[in-house]
Amino acid sequence: MEQKQITKRSLLRLTIKHIVFAVVFSGIAFYLFSLIGPIYQYANIDLTFLVLPFLGYYFLRLSSNLSKLFIPKLWGIVSGLILNGLAFLFFAYLFCSHAEDLANIPAWSQSHLFFVYVEQIKFFVVLFIIGCIIAKLGAPLKLTPIGSQIYPLILAVGLSITGYSLWQASSTFSPSWSPANGIGLILLIGMVAVAISNLGHYGTKSKHALIADASNWLSTLPAGKFYLSGLFAAYFIFIRRAIISATPWAYIIEWLVFCGIAWYIFSHSKESLDDNYCLPLKEVNWQKHTQEISESVSADFKKLVRQQESFIVRSDKDNFTTSLQQTLKTNNLNETEINQLLKLINEYNDRKIPWYAFGFWKKRILINNHLKRREVLDKTIRGLESIGSTTRQNI
Repeated sequence: MEQKQITKRSLLRLTIKHIVFAVVFSGIAFYLFSLIGPIYQYANIDLTFLVLPFLGYYFLRLSSNLSKLFIPKLWGIVSGLILNGLAFLFFAYLFCSHAEDLANIPAWSQSHLFFVYVEQIKFFVVLFIIGCIIAKLGAPLKLTPIGSQIYPLILAVGLSITGYSLWQASSTFSPSWSPANGIGLILLIGMVAVAISNLGHYGTKSKHALIADASNWLSTLPAGKFYLSGLFAAYFIFIRRAIISATPWAYIIEWLVFCGIAWYIFSHSKESLDDNYCLPLKEVNWQKHTQEISESVSADFKKLVRQQESFIVRSDKDNFTTSLQQTLKTNNLNETEINQLLKLINEYNDRKIPWYAFGFWKKRILINNHLKRREVLDKTIRGLESIGSTTRQNI
Protein backbone atom coordinates (compact mmCIF):
# COMPACT_ATOMS: atom_id res chain seq x y z
CA MET A 1 0.00 0.00 0.00
CA GLU A 2 2.79 2.39 0.84
CA GLN A 3 4.52 1.72 -2.49
CA LYS A 4 1.27 2.41 -4.41
CA GLN A 5 0.81 5.70 -2.54
CA ILE A 6 4.34 6.76 -3.48
CA THR A 7 3.66 5.86 -7.13
CA LYS A 8 0.40 7.83 -7.17
CA ARG A 9 2.11 10.78 -5.52
CA SER A 10 4.92 10.83 -8.07
CA LEU A 11 2.39 10.44 -10.89
CA LEU A 12 0.43 13.41 -9.59
CA ARG A 13 3.63 15.44 -9.27
CA LEU A 14 4.66 14.70 -12.88
CA THR A 15 1.16 15.52 -14.13
CA ILE A 16 1.14 18.89 -12.38
CA LYS A 17 4.65 19.59 -13.65
CA HIS A 18 3.67 18.99 -17.30
CA ILE A 19 0.46 21.04 -16.98
CA VAL A 20 2.26 23.97 -15.34
CA PHE A 21 5.00 23.87 -18.00
CA ALA A 22 2.44 23.95 -20.85
CA VAL A 23 0.33 26.70 -19.28
CA VAL A 24 3.29 28.93 -18.38
CA PHE A 25 4.99 28.73 -21.76
CA SER A 26 1.71 29.09 -23.63
CA GLY A 27 1.03 32.21 -21.56
CA ILE A 28 4.48 33.59 -22.38
CA ALA A 29 3.94 32.95 -26.11
CA PHE A 30 0.50 34.57 -26.02
CA TYR A 31 1.83 37.60 -24.14
CA LEU A 32 4.82 38.11 -26.47
CA PHE A 33 3.12 37.70 -29.85
CA SER A 34 -0.48 38.84 -29.33
CA LEU A 35 -1.77 42.33 -29.96
CA ILE A 36 -1.38 43.18 -26.27
CA GLY A 37 2.24 42.01 -26.19
CA PRO A 38 5.38 44.19 -26.18
CA ILE A 39 6.42 43.23 -29.72
CA TYR A 40 3.25 44.72 -31.22
CA GLN A 41 2.84 47.56 -28.70
CA TYR A 42 6.41 48.91 -28.81
CA ALA A 43 7.96 47.58 -32.03
CA ASN A 44 4.75 47.76 -34.07
CA ILE A 45 5.46 44.35 -35.60
CA ASP A 46 2.48 42.02 -36.11
CA LEU A 47 3.47 38.47 -35.14
CA THR A 48 0.05 37.33 -34.01
CA PHE A 49 0.22 34.41 -36.48
CA LEU A 50 2.74 32.77 -34.10
CA VAL A 51 0.29 32.57 -31.19
CA LEU A 52 -1.74 29.61 -32.50
CA PRO A 53 1.34 27.50 -33.51
CA PHE A 54 2.90 27.89 -30.06
CA LEU A 55 -0.36 27.22 -28.20
CA GLY A 56 -1.06 24.12 -30.29
CA TYR A 57 2.51 22.89 -29.90
CA TYR A 58 2.59 23.17 -26.10
CA PHE A 59 -0.81 21.57 -25.57
CA LEU A 60 -0.11 18.71 -27.97
CA ARG A 61 3.18 18.13 -26.14
CA LEU A 62 1.19 18.14 -22.90
CA SER A 63 -1.12 15.47 -24.35
CA SER A 64 1.93 13.46 -25.40
CA ASN A 65 3.48 13.56 -21.92
CA LEU A 66 0.19 12.71 -20.21
CA SER A 67 -0.46 9.78 -22.54
CA LYS A 68 2.89 8.28 -21.60
CA LEU A 69 1.88 8.54 -17.93
CA PHE A 70 -1.71 7.30 -18.05
CA ILE A 71 -1.93 4.93 -21.03
CA PRO A 72 -0.47 1.51 -20.17
CA LYS A 73 2.94 0.39 -21.43
CA LEU A 74 3.37 0.06 -25.21
CA TRP A 75 0.25 1.97 -26.24
CA GLY A 76 1.32 4.88 -24.06
CA ILE A 77 4.70 5.03 -25.79
CA VAL A 78 3.12 4.80 -29.25
CA SER A 79 0.48 7.45 -28.54
CA GLY A 80 3.15 9.68 -26.98
CA LEU A 81 5.32 9.44 -30.10
CA ILE A 82 2.38 10.19 -32.41
CA LEU A 83 1.18 13.17 -30.37
CA ASN A 84 4.71 14.50 -30.06
CA GLY A 85 5.12 14.27 -33.83
CA LEU A 86 1.76 15.96 -34.35
CA ALA A 87 2.90 18.82 -32.10
CA PHE A 88 5.89 19.48 -34.36
CA LEU A 89 3.75 18.98 -37.46
CA PHE A 90 1.10 21.46 -36.27
CA PHE A 91 3.71 24.08 -35.40
CA ALA A 92 5.77 23.61 -38.58
CA TYR A 93 2.77 23.76 -40.94
CA LEU A 94 1.28 26.93 -39.41
CA PHE A 95 4.71 28.56 -39.11
CA CYS A 96 5.63 27.84 -42.75
CA SER A 97 2.18 28.95 -43.91
CA HIS A 98 2.86 32.45 -42.55
CA ALA A 99 6.64 32.53 -43.01
CA GLU A 100 6.35 35.34 -45.54
CA ASP A 101 5.00 37.59 -42.78
CA LEU A 102 8.41 37.41 -41.07
CA ALA A 103 9.73 39.64 -43.85
CA ASN A 104 7.82 42.47 -42.14
CA ILE A 105 10.51 42.53 -39.49
CA PRO A 106 12.91 45.31 -40.56
CA ALA A 107 16.06 43.24 -39.93
CA TRP A 108 14.75 40.48 -42.25
CA SER A 109 13.17 42.64 -44.91
CA GLN A 110 15.88 41.78 -47.46
CA SER A 111 15.25 38.03 -47.01
CA HIS A 112 11.75 38.12 -48.44
CA LEU A 113 12.55 35.56 -51.17
CA PHE A 114 13.90 33.10 -48.58
CA PHE A 115 10.66 33.25 -46.59
CA VAL A 116 8.68 32.75 -49.80
CA TYR A 117 10.60 29.50 -50.35
CA VAL A 118 9.98 28.48 -46.72
CA GLU A 119 6.26 28.97 -47.28
CA GLN A 120 6.40 26.84 -50.45
CA ILE A 121 8.00 23.85 -48.69
CA LYS A 122 5.36 23.52 -45.95
CA PHE A 123 3.94 20.30 -47.41
CA PHE A 124 7.40 18.75 -47.64
CA VAL A 125 8.11 19.76 -44.03
CA VAL A 126 4.91 17.98 -43.04
CA LEU A 127 5.98 14.95 -45.09
CA PHE A 128 9.39 14.99 -43.39
CA ILE A 129 7.80 14.94 -39.92
CA ILE A 130 5.45 12.11 -40.96
CA GLY A 131 8.47 10.10 -42.14
CA CYS A 132 10.21 10.71 -38.81
CA ILE A 133 7.09 9.60 -36.90
CA ILE A 134 6.86 6.37 -38.93
CA ALA A 135 10.57 5.63 -38.43
CA LYS A 136 10.38 6.23 -34.67
CA LEU A 137 7.27 4.06 -34.32
CA GLY A 138 9.35 1.07 -35.38
CA ALA A 139 11.33 1.00 -32.11
CA PRO A 140 8.41 0.38 -29.69
CA LEU A 141 6.59 -1.85 -32.17
CA LYS A 142 9.72 -3.99 -32.35
CA LEU A 143 8.90 -5.24 -28.84
CA THR A 144 5.74 -7.00 -30.07
CA PRO A 145 5.77 -10.36 -31.93
CA ILE A 146 4.21 -8.92 -35.10
CA GLY A 147 6.08 -5.62 -34.85
CA SER A 148 9.44 -7.39 -34.74
CA GLN A 149 8.64 -8.87 -38.15
CA ILE A 150 7.57 -5.62 -39.82
CA TYR A 151 10.02 -3.34 -37.96
CA PRO A 152 12.60 -3.21 -40.82
CA LEU A 153 9.84 -2.42 -43.33
CA ILE A 154 8.38 0.36 -41.15
CA LEU A 155 11.83 1.89 -40.70
CA ALA A 156 12.57 1.64 -44.42
CA VAL A 157 9.28 3.38 -45.34
CA GLY A 158 9.89 6.16 -42.83
CA LEU A 159 13.45 6.75 -44.04
CA SER A 160 12.38 6.78 -47.69
CA ILE A 161 9.64 9.36 -47.02
CA THR A 162 12.12 11.47 -45.04
CA GLY A 163 14.69 11.34 -47.84
CA TYR A 164 12.13 12.23 -50.50
CA SER A 165 10.86 15.23 -48.50
CA LEU A 166 14.43 16.49 -47.97
CA TRP A 167 15.11 16.25 -51.71
CA GLN A 168 11.93 18.11 -52.69
CA ALA A 169 12.44 20.78 -50.02
CA SER A 170 16.02 21.33 -51.15
CA SER A 171 15.05 21.52 -54.82
CA THR A 172 12.63 24.33 -53.98
CA PHE A 173 15.63 26.55 -53.18
CA SER A 174 17.51 25.58 -56.37
CA PRO A 175 16.38 28.63 -58.43
CA SER A 176 18.35 30.83 -56.01
CA TRP A 177 21.12 28.33 -55.23
CA SER A 178 21.72 25.70 -57.90
CA PRO A 179 23.59 23.10 -55.74
CA ALA A 180 20.51 22.74 -53.49
CA ASN A 181 18.86 20.18 -55.76
CA GLY A 182 22.06 18.09 -55.94
CA ILE A 183 22.47 18.14 -52.15
CA GLY A 184 18.86 17.04 -51.70
CA LEU A 185 19.38 14.22 -54.21
CA ILE A 186 22.47 13.04 -52.29
CA LEU A 187 20.43 12.96 -49.08
CA LEU A 188 17.67 11.00 -50.84
CA ILE A 189 20.12 8.39 -52.18
CA GLY A 190 21.74 8.04 -48.75
CA MET A 191 18.41 7.59 -46.99
CA VAL A 192 17.22 5.04 -49.56
CA ALA A 193 20.49 3.13 -49.08
CA VAL A 194 19.84 2.99 -45.32
CA ALA A 195 16.26 1.86 -46.02
CA ILE A 196 17.51 -0.97 -48.25
CA SER A 197 20.09 -1.83 -45.60
CA ASN A 198 17.31 -2.32 -43.05
CA LEU A 199 15.37 -4.51 -45.47
CA GLY A 200 18.40 -6.80 -45.50
CA HIS A 201 17.23 -8.16 -42.12
CA TYR A 202 14.63 -10.25 -43.93
CA GLY A 203 17.29 -12.33 -45.66
CA THR A 204 19.66 -12.97 -42.76
CA LYS A 205 17.92 -16.25 -41.82
CA SER A 206 17.64 -17.52 -45.37
CA LYS A 207 18.50 -21.17 -45.96
CA HIS A 208 20.46 -20.11 -49.04
CA ALA A 209 23.96 -19.33 -47.81
CA LEU A 210 24.74 -16.67 -50.41
CA ILE A 211 21.51 -14.77 -49.70
CA ALA A 212 22.12 -15.00 -45.95
CA ASP A 213 25.69 -13.67 -46.26
CA ALA A 214 24.66 -10.86 -48.60
CA SER A 215 21.82 -9.90 -46.25
CA ASN A 216 24.15 -9.93 -43.23
CA TRP A 217 26.54 -7.60 -45.03
CA LEU A 218 23.66 -5.38 -46.13
CA SER A 219 22.09 -5.10 -42.67
CA THR A 220 25.32 -4.30 -40.78
CA LEU A 221 26.51 -0.70 -40.35
CA PRO A 222 23.62 1.12 -42.10
CA ALA A 223 25.36 4.44 -41.35
CA GLY A 224 28.30 3.23 -43.45
CA LYS A 225 25.92 2.52 -46.34
CA PHE A 226 24.60 6.09 -46.02
CA TYR A 227 28.08 7.64 -46.25
CA LEU A 228 29.22 5.30 -49.04
CA SER A 229 26.16 5.87 -51.22
CA GLY A 230 26.26 9.59 -50.48
CA LEU A 231 29.92 9.70 -51.52
CA PHE A 232 29.18 7.97 -54.83
CA ALA A 233 26.22 10.28 -55.44
CA ALA A 234 28.31 13.36 -54.63
CA TYR A 235 30.99 12.15 -57.05
CA PHE A 236 28.60 11.74 -59.98
CA ILE A 237 26.59 14.89 -59.21
CA PHE A 238 29.36 17.37 -58.31
CA ILE A 239 32.92 16.05 -58.24
CA ARG A 240 33.03 14.23 -61.58
CA ARG A 241 31.89 17.31 -63.48
CA ALA A 242 34.59 19.43 -61.85
CA ILE A 243 37.35 16.88 -62.56
CA ILE A 244 36.36 16.45 -66.22
CA SER A 245 36.38 20.20 -66.76
CA ALA A 246 39.78 20.50 -65.05
CA THR A 247 41.86 17.90 -66.93
CA PRO A 248 41.61 16.01 -70.26
CA TRP A 249 42.94 12.86 -68.55
CA ALA A 250 39.89 12.61 -66.31
CA TYR A 251 38.21 9.78 -68.27
CA ILE A 252 41.33 7.61 -68.20
CA ILE A 253 41.85 8.21 -64.48
CA GLU A 254 38.21 7.46 -63.80
CA TRP A 255 38.40 4.22 -65.80
CA LEU A 256 41.54 3.08 -63.94
CA VAL A 257 39.94 3.82 -60.58
CA PHE A 258 36.82 1.93 -61.65
CA CYS A 259 38.93 -1.08 -62.72
CA GLY A 260 40.80 -1.02 -59.39
CA ILE A 261 37.55 -0.99 -57.41
CA ALA A 262 36.08 -3.75 -59.59
CA TRP A 263 39.20 -5.90 -59.10
CA TYR A 264 39.11 -5.34 -55.34
CA ILE A 265 35.45 -6.38 -55.18
CA PHE A 266 36.11 -9.42 -57.38
CA SER A 267 39.14 -10.61 -55.37
CA HIS A 268 37.33 -10.05 -52.06
CA SER A 269 34.26 -11.98 -53.29
CA LYS A 270 36.42 -14.80 -54.65
CA GLU A 271 38.28 -15.18 -51.36
CA SER A 272 35.00 -15.19 -49.46
CA LEU A 273 33.60 -17.89 -51.74
CA ASP A 274 36.77 -19.97 -51.41
CA ASP A 275 36.70 -19.72 -47.62
CA ASN A 276 32.99 -20.29 -47.04
CA TYR A 277 31.59 -22.37 -49.89
CA CYS A 278 34.44 -24.49 -51.27
CA LEU A 279 35.85 -27.69 -49.78
CA PRO A 280 39.30 -29.05 -50.70
CA LEU A 281 39.16 -32.08 -52.99
CA LYS A 282 40.86 -35.05 -51.39
CA GLU A 283 42.22 -37.68 -53.74
CA VAL A 284 41.82 -41.32 -52.71
CA ASN A 285 43.24 -44.52 -54.11
CA TRP A 286 40.60 -46.42 -56.05
CA GLN A 287 40.78 -49.71 -57.84
CA LYS A 288 38.00 -51.42 -59.73
CA HIS A 289 36.40 -54.41 -58.00
CA THR A 290 38.55 -53.75 -54.93
CA GLN A 291 36.72 -52.96 -51.69
CA GLU A 292 38.41 -50.41 -49.49
CA ILE A 293 37.89 -50.83 -45.78
CA SER A 294 38.40 -47.95 -43.36
CA GLU A 295 38.13 -47.65 -39.63
CA SER A 296 34.83 -46.38 -38.22
CA VAL A 297 35.18 -43.05 -36.45
CA SER A 298 32.72 -41.49 -34.01
CA ALA A 299 30.37 -38.90 -35.52
CA ASP A 300 31.07 -36.57 -32.59
CA PHE A 301 34.79 -36.85 -33.26
CA LYS A 302 34.27 -36.02 -36.95
CA LYS A 303 32.15 -33.04 -35.97
CA LEU A 304 34.84 -31.80 -33.58
CA VAL A 305 37.53 -32.20 -36.26
CA ARG A 306 35.44 -30.22 -38.77
CA GLN A 307 34.88 -27.44 -36.24
CA GLN A 308 38.59 -27.41 -35.44
CA GLU A 309 39.39 -26.97 -39.14
CA SER A 310 36.70 -24.29 -39.39
CA PHE A 311 38.33 -22.41 -36.51
CA ILE A 312 41.75 -22.51 -38.18
CA VAL A 313 40.52 -21.63 -41.68
CA ARG A 314 37.60 -19.23 -41.01
CA SER A 315 38.08 -18.25 -37.35
CA ASP A 316 34.73 -19.82 -36.43
CA LYS A 317 35.35 -20.25 -32.72
CA ASP A 318 31.78 -20.18 -31.37
CA ASN A 319 30.71 -23.63 -32.56
CA PHE A 320 34.14 -25.09 -31.73
CA THR A 321 34.19 -23.83 -28.15
CA THR A 322 30.56 -24.91 -27.62
CA SER A 323 31.39 -28.51 -28.64
CA LEU A 324 34.52 -28.51 -26.50
CA GLN A 325 32.55 -27.28 -23.50
CA GLN A 326 29.97 -30.05 -23.95
CA THR A 327 32.70 -32.68 -24.27
CA LEU A 328 34.51 -31.46 -21.17
CA LYS A 329 31.25 -31.34 -19.17
CA THR A 330 30.61 -35.00 -20.01
CA ASN A 331 34.01 -35.71 -18.45
CA ASN A 332 32.90 -34.13 -15.16
CA LEU A 333 34.93 -30.92 -15.39
CA ASN A 334 33.48 -27.87 -13.62
CA GLU A 335 32.95 -24.44 -15.15
CA THR A 336 36.13 -22.98 -13.68
CA GLU A 337 38.32 -25.72 -15.15
CA ILE A 338 36.61 -25.48 -18.55
CA ASN A 339 36.99 -21.69 -18.70
CA GLN A 340 40.68 -22.00 -17.78
CA LEU A 341 41.30 -24.62 -20.48
CA LEU A 342 39.46 -22.64 -23.17
CA LYS A 343 40.70 -19.21 -22.08
CA LEU A 344 43.09 -18.73 -25.01
CA ILE A 345 40.44 -19.52 -27.64
CA ASN A 346 37.74 -17.43 -25.96
CA GLU A 347 40.03 -14.40 -25.69
CA TYR A 348 41.42 -14.72 -29.22
CA ASN A 349 40.31 -12.26 -31.92
CA ASP A 350 41.60 -11.88 -35.46
CA ARG A 351 43.43 -8.75 -36.44
CA LYS A 352 40.99 -6.59 -38.40
CA ILE A 353 41.71 -5.98 -42.09
CA PRO A 354 41.54 -2.26 -42.98
CA TRP A 355 39.08 -1.44 -45.76
CA TYR A 356 41.90 0.07 -47.80
CA ALA A 357 44.12 -3.03 -47.54
CA PHE A 358 44.58 -5.06 -50.72
CA GLY A 359 47.01 -7.42 -52.38
CA PHE A 360 50.04 -8.59 -50.41
CA TRP A 361 49.10 -6.45 -47.40
CA LYS A 362 45.75 -8.17 -46.99
CA LYS A 363 47.28 -11.62 -47.61
CA ARG A 364 49.95 -11.00 -44.96
CA ILE A 365 47.28 -10.16 -42.37
CA LEU A 366 45.28 -13.29 -43.32
CA ILE A 367 48.37 -15.51 -43.07
CA ASN A 368 49.35 -14.05 -39.68
CA ASN A 369 45.80 -14.58 -38.39
CA HIS A 370 45.88 -18.19 -39.65
CA LEU A 371 49.20 -18.90 -37.91
CA LYS A 372 47.99 -17.24 -34.72
CA ARG A 373 44.84 -19.38 -34.66
CA ARG A 374 46.89 -22.54 -35.13
CA GLU A 375 49.22 -21.48 -32.31
CA VAL A 376 46.28 -20.83 -29.98
CA LEU A 377 44.76 -24.21 -30.90
CA ASP A 378 48.06 -26.06 -30.25
CA LYS A 379 48.39 -24.49 -26.81
CA THR A 380 44.77 -25.35 -25.99
CA ILE A 381 45.25 -28.98 -27.07
CA ARG A 382 48.37 -29.27 -24.89
CA GLY A 383 46.27 -28.04 -21.98
CA LEU A 384 43.57 -30.57 -22.78
CA GLU A 385 46.13 -33.39 -22.89
CA SER A 386 47.15 -32.59 -19.34
CA ILE A 387 43.70 -33.14 -17.80
CA GLY A 388 43.98 -36.94 -17.73
CA SER A 389 43.73 -40.03 -19.83
CA THR A 390 39.93 -40.29 -19.58
CA THR A 391 39.32 -36.86 -21.04
CA ARG A 392 42.03 -37.36 -23.64
CA GLN A 393 40.44 -40.61 -24.76
CA ASN A 394 37.02 -38.98 -25.20
CA ILE A 395 38.43 -36.01 -27.09
